[in-house]
Amino acid sequence: MRFKFAAKSLLLLLIIYTLLRTTFFCFNRHSFLKFDVFSLLQSFLSGLRFDVSAILMVNVVFLLFVFFVPQTILHRPRFFYFLRWMFVLLNAPFIIVNLIDCEYYKFTGNRMNLQVLFLRREAIHQMDQFLVNYISIGVLALIFLLVLYFFFPKLERSQIKFQSWPRQGLKIIFASIVLAPCLVFGIRGGFQPKPLQPIHAYSLSGVTDLGVLTLNSTFTILKTRRINLLKSVNYFTDTKDVFKQLKQKQFSRSPASHKPQNVVILVLESFGTEFWGAANQGKGFTPFLDSLAAKGLFFKNNYANGRRSIDALPAILFGIPSFMDTPIVKTNYYANQWNGLGHIAKKNGIHVSFFHGAPKGTMYFDAISAMAGIEDYYPLEKYPNVADFDGHWGVYDEPFLQFMVEKLNSHPQPFISTVFTISSHQPYQVPESYREILPKGRLAIHQSIGYVDHALKKFFESAQKQSWYKDTLFIITGDHTQMSETEMVETQTGRYRVPLLFFHPSMSELRGAPLRVTQHADILPSLLDFMGLKSEPYLLFGRSVFDSTQEGEATFFSYYGIYWLVRENYILGFSENEQKSVLYSMKDPLQSTPILNQEDLRRSMESRLKLYIQYYKNSLTENNLYSWFEDEDTP
Repeated sequence: MRFKFAAKSLLLLLIIYTLLRTTFFCFNRHSFLKFDVFSLLQSFLSGLRFDVSAILMVNVVFLLFVFFVPQTILHRPRFFYFLRWMFVLLNAPFIIVNLIDCEYYKFTGNRMNLQVLFLRREAIHQMDQFLVNYISIGVLALIFLLVLYFFFPKLERSQIKFQSWPRQGLKIIFASIVLAPCLVFGIRGGFQPKPLQPIHAYSLSGVTDLGVLTLNSTFTILKTRRINLLKSVNYFTDTKDVFKQLKQKQFSRSPASHKPQNVVILVLESFGTEFWGAANQGKGFTPFLDSLAAKGLFFKNNYANGRRSIDALPAILFGIPSFMDTPIVKTNYYANQWNGLGHIAKKNGIHVSFFHGAPKGTMYFDAISAMAGIEDYYPLEKYPNVADFDGHWGVYDEPFLQFMVEKLNSHPQPFISTVFTISSHQPYQVPESYREILPKGRLAIHQSIGYVDHALKKFFESAQKQSWYKDTLFIITGDHTQMSETEMVETQTGRYRVPLLFFHPSMSELRGAPLRVTQHADILPSLLDFMGLKSEPYLLFGRSVFDSTQEGEATFFSYYGIYWLVRENYILGFSENEQKSVLYSMKDPLQSTPILNQEDLRRSMESRLKLYIQYYKNSLTENNLYSWFEDEDTP
């Protein structure tokens, strides 16, 4: 009777998790349109292993009560209600999380895990917005919870037979012998050498990009650790050799004049390349940025070094990519020695500032700015007019960018200033006066993209009137990609495509649209190159976009031990867990067919990627990012 009752309970959960996977598929169907029915079915079937493992991990306590409670308690009606509510309370939070992830996946490109705890303030804020802006998620959650409650199997008390304690004891021993191996087998996901991990979904599903569908959010949350500290690797024994292979000329000397120059970096929330018309034959929601791109140096083959805003800033302000699940600011490496944009600027007598229209502490931007040596920080609290608050995140971009212009007028020149916009963040709120004017597009984010573009137009109109404008380089990029309707963006590397624009009103030579591959980590060395500054100590990531003698490249990490190296013609993915790499052609935008006949190239790119991985991991763990190598030729 107990086994039958437990089996029915677990079967109910398995059905619910299959329905949750189906719901996830429906909400994100654009990400899976390129896959055939057989591949999708294989992903669903493979997902059952992850579902069973997750269900057993969550319900261990419930099963212990079912199998080991004395019969004198088991027959009581109140105990049935106790079991029902235990069952509901144990499983309800994870069901809700899986439903939230149907939308949250569009922000991160991966299943939710314990990283959400690193952003708990924003996560709580976003979940509140989900209830308001995604009512369908709330309705589905209610339906699933009602199913969980009302379909909870009946405990047939008429079948409960009272037995003597010795006989009950034997049955408990028998239950333990049977239950323990079943739990171990189910939780570890089978008899394979190592327990099931999230990374396995990307091989078990048959198609790498379907791993996210194979997984469930319960499993990824329970299987990730809160702090993922790095472990040193030793792909190469000679650090001098690593340095010699990675170091680059510092610097090429850009077209900047000898007159001191200012720099303004505009980081645009959720601005993927697919939204910029200049990168898509004019099809987009950025008429002003398109006109600016025609007068500047525009890199459409640019890549973010992470999928989150909290990853973008270290890449831009420090020139270091995100090569781990946990944001640097939320690890012990926060206390390492850093040589960020603020430190370099102050050494050279340059004023540096950071603007963000959200409350101080949002996304840990204040902490990251402090790590970078930026002390002049302008959050929501320093903005004078509370009427411009958008009701969700902070000040609307248009008025906040005007506020920035006013503040820059008071800064001594030369200056370097960074602003991180917010209006194209979910729930994509635009001022009421623009809701009937700006095109809505096909996705919820499209109108807010158009609004930010309009806000930037107003910003430049105001900036043109200022004395510092003609001597200022403007660097514009997106922090990460967002929801998409383009197949190319739904690949492992396409999810990192954000454009990069360098515009200077007085330098006509800074024009063109090179096909060169660039990345966020290139912004800092390019900025220093433009201003004629040297960075000491030296950093090996990133390179100046003004140096045409070096091939462009981009590196990033896409969770679960998979690293990527992108060059103009080729893309390499490397799984550190499996120590395997796969090579793709840039002419294969969907990354559907690996290249199998260029082993020398694959090994060469894998070796270079390993150089970066070793440098990153070992130098962070040893706190010698800028002195990890010793070479007499070090600049």
